[in-house]
Amino acid sequence: MNGPVETVQIVDYGRGLTLNLTPELKKAYVLEQVDRPDTPIPPIPFEALEAITRAKGEYIGFQEIDGTAAEGFRVVDQTQTTTVWADASTAMPVRIEIISEGGQGVGGTTVKSVWTFTDFVWNEEYEASLFSVEPPEGYEVTREQISAALPDEKDLLEALRLWTDELDGAFPDELTREAAPSFGFQHSGQASVSLGSGQGERIGSGSSSHASPEESKAMLEKRMRVDRGLLLVEYLIATNRDWHYAGAGARVDESRTPVCWWKVEDGRDYHVVYGDLSTEIVSPDQLPSYEGANASE
Repeated sequence: MNGPVETVQIVDYGRGLTLNLTPELKKAYVLEQVDRPDTPIPPIPFEALEAITRAKGEYIGFQEIDGTAAEGFRVVDQTQTTTVWADASTAMPVRIEIISEGGQGVGGTTVKSVWTFTDFVWNEEYEASLFSVEPPEGYEVTREQISAALPDEKDLLEALRLWTDELDGAFPDELTREAAPSFGFQHSGQASVSLGSGQGERIGSGSSSHASPEESKAMLEKRMRVDRGLLLVEYLIATNRDWHYAGAGARVDESRTPVCWWKVEDGRDYHVVYGDLSTEIVSPDQLPSYEGANASE
């Protein structure tokens, strides 16, 4: 088959299931998270939106959105900008735009990701089948599992390996989800999201890309492995493990260049990761002295 094909993705955050469909080829790919913590990490996207407070936002005035008079509010957080347009008469969102800049592609090029949410439907009953992550009848199904347990050092090393491969051997300037590589997949697009009453934790979202099913699967797997490594970074920062990243400008052929380090659990020594992705545990007096290191707060 020549040319791009459309893929559809349905995510059930509450159950940790992702269904990717390629209707034209009748193929389905089901990814299940196992060993999940009680609290999903990262948080469900809508919970992140709920965390935005009025104090953080900037009022940007009125605009007509698809025939509806709407008021706009914008929140800028590091490399991500979230714009919410709300119906001026009901205060309900009619359009949400999330723009992330700073992600890195091949050769260190900057990637801009754009998510647009429209066509909201509120408090309406829907058949649960619309949110089903079970493949339709007649589809060729591939099922895989990925661990959602707390990641460890090997997950971070795998994330760094994938990331540096994408950047031709260079380490990224920063280790954040916003800066993570796209692996060739642009998240540009539009999704219609409906939240029906009585659905509980079940949330369905749709998206499309123009990659082949095999390419889409490979992109998803790589990005999820990178995100798993980044989850360890976020955990180390949240638990005050003295995380430092000093990889900006380093390359994988620099075997004795320290790129990151953090304190071991319940101890005084530190894990150190070097440019060739080898690791070592050192005492505090052996820690690298690097003024440009990005330290956790």
